[in-house]
Amino acid sequence: MTRPGRSGGAPTRRALAGTALGSLVLILTACVGLNAEAVVSPDGSGRLAVQYSLPRYLSVLDSMADPGGTLPFPVERETLDRRALATPGVTVTRWSREDLPDEIRVSAELRFTGIQPLVEFLDPGESRLSYAEEGGRRRLRVVLADGIPRTRDATTWADLQYDAYEVSLSLSIPNRTLSSSPGTVTSSGSTARYSAKTADLLKQSAPLAWVVSW
Repeated sequence: MTRPGRSGGAPTRRALAGTALGSLVLILTACVGLNAEAVVSPDGSGRLAVQYSLPRYLSVLDSMADPGGTLPFPVERETLDRRALATPGVTVTRWSREDLPDEIRVSAELRFTGIQPLVEFLDPGESRLSYAEEGGRRRLRVVLADGIPRTRDATTWADLQYDAYEVSLSLSIPNRTLSSSPGTVTSSGSTARYSAKTADLLKQSAPLAWVVSW
């Protein structure tokens, strides 16, 4: 079987460069498995339960920036606590970590006084998450894919390395009707959900954002 970057023999320098660049892009988009469930109370406060997993070699990204690193959710408790200290309105109430030979798994729960503090905690630069209130309407936007064109090597790398990972998001609001684009809303209208394979998100050729309104 021919490996990515090979053409019946040793890989060319150009092929290796393309694979390295593609891999870097994939890494910087945080190739992970994520299950996040947020429940919001009538006053806007709430809790967020997170199960998060990633290959061990990506954990180095956790210490590349201050205060939160480049990962969407820290794998080190110290990084998580620094983010919480830098974000009034967010408290870490539960955290555990399991170190496997090739993977790190984190489980945590956060309490927040409002959705905006939660957004600032999860995305300090607010480049991938945004929250707005206008005219009695609220909208949460989560960027899932930047829509950067991938090389064939990069898409093959995504399939090989991250096909087992999935992103699953859920937001529940009591006594309010939600809309979800894309994704689904429960028959009661109070819970919006979206899920996709991480590899599929990485291969998106157009920008993709999950937008929940209520």
